[in-house]
Amino acid sequence: MREPLQPIASRAITFGMVAVAAQLSLVWAFSYFPSVDGPAHVHLAYGFYEALRGDPYYGGIFELNEQFNPNLTTQAMLVVLQAVAPPFIAEKIWLSIYFVSFAFAAAYTLNGINRNAACLLPLLIFCSFNFPLAFGFYNFAFSTVVFLGWFGFWWRHRHSGSWKVIAGHALFAALAYLTHVFAFVVSLLGIGLAASTSALIALAPLTRAEGSLALRLRIPLTHTLPPLIGSLPALGACLYFLFGRFAVKTAAGAENLAAPEASRILDLVWANSFATYDAMETGAAISFVALVAIILARALLQCIDWKGGLPIFAVFAGFLVLYLAMPPQWIVRWMPQRFQPLVFVAILIWIATLLPHRMGKRSWEFIALAGLVPVLLSTAIRFNVFSRINDYYGEIAQVQPHIAPQSSLVALRLHHSYLGETYPARLDVFIQAGSRIASLRHSVDLKNFQGQSNDHPIQFRSGVSATAALGGDSSLTAFPPRIQLMEYERRTGRRIDYVVTYGARGEVDNVSALRRLDEQLAGNYKLVYTSQPRGLVRLYARDLTGTPPG
Repeated sequence: MREPLQPIASRAITFGMVAVAAQLSLVWAFSYFPSVDGPAHVHLAYGFYEALRGDPYYGGIFELNEQFNPNLTTQAMLVVLQAVAPPFIAEKIWLSIYFVSFAFAAAYTLNGINRNAACLLPLLIFCSFNFPLAFGFYNFAFSTVVFLGWFGFWWRHRHSGSWKVIAGHALFAALAYLTHVFAFVVSLLGIGLAASTSALIALAPLTRAEGSLALRLRIPLTHTLPPLIGSLPALGACLYFLFGRFAVKTAAGAENLAAPEASRILDLVWANSFATYDAMETGAAISFVALVAIILARALLQCIDWKGGLPIFAVFAGFLVLYLAMPPQWIVRWMPQRFQPLVFVAILIWIATLLPHRMGKRSWEFIALAGLVPVLLSTAIRFNVFSRINDYYGEIAQVQPHIAPQSSLVALRLHHSYLGETYPARLDVFIQAGSRIASLRHSVDLKNFQGQSNDHPIQFRSGVSATAALGGDSSLTAFPPRIQLMEYERRTGRRIDYVVTYGARGEVDNVSALRRLDEQLAGNYKLVYTSQPRGLVRLYARDLTGTPPG
């Protein structure tokens, strides 16, 4: 007997809630959620929100980018959330919305494909904590939520061409475009691959047609036209963005498509997009890959009607080929690591088509429980890693009371390892820590990378950013930074009020570069605070002694 819907739904909710709760524990258990660009996004949102409220200080620093950018959703939501919560609680709320939305979109898609496939929900939720999220590419990470929701909507309504369905596709297309151009492209690509495969299955071979030709033609039309018509406005905007503003980068990426290197295949096998903070995470990632492989093999062996899953298999195959062939940079950097989670999402929703529609309770719960293993294992590992990162961040936070409101600062890292370990983690999740300090002290981080970029909705006003004057990104991100500290003041007339350095001086390899930095600090700044207990962080204040007035 086929099991009633209610017990399956109840069990799916239970397992889904456990998986989401594990992810959310990492958001709320620590004061500092470690991501590379997260503090920069929050800083821009906080400053712009204060400017909207009439704050003259931030009003003279931040402005809207005059060029409309689809990289919008996260920034808009963070600005709105400033009205109800402090800056970095707002970030936690947004991250919570992301994890919960991911789970709902995953459940929506799985249930639409095969209600028994809800046992795969924990494995899909595992995919939500990935390289884009850890790097602070929040819009890019949210693209997977949009893909799951939009693809699930298409699958459920693929046999209908009503105006309501077209309107639904239009709403998803608009949301995808406003979230990230990647969300729009990958969602439309996935739907296009699945729809075209469905059309080919329906039309070939006509000699064995079941029903009239008109009936068979209905499948290609209803599967392809509604998403295409609904996407037309967003498609026009997307094409302008890709081939108008970023034509050179788009073309360069397409020209560099190539056969995969062995390392790219190994990255997929090791699922390295899910092991971004520490090498220990690799164990959880490997357990995830092993479970997916085992469940897929079993599903293929037991599958009676695999033909119905061919459209979604085409999505997986297309994503896999694209992942293996794409260059490291395609408009944006680290595209393979960003895209890799979508390959696993695609293979999981393909597995959903292969699982039997009648599944015993024991088999269902075995898959769901097994799926929780990598989720809980990765959470336990990250808890330890996040504790270490927050311990290091505690020393950075000590400088906050010593920074005056409405001042400017830059934060500089000195090295990438400490006591034989990467510092502070595999990713430098402190590189934008100055933005967090500045937000909490109602000040400005002049090194905020997003604030000086032309593809973010909020940016610095002309003359505010310090990166170019200091020597550019490569100089600022060197170990230690090779910058001309006073050049910003000479060019703009603005001061860098504070300089924060973090790292142990004994760990610095390039001693001559550190000496040059120290000489600039000694000649123009005074040391006002050294962190405890390790002394990893130093705060320097601009020394105006002997500086001519004005």
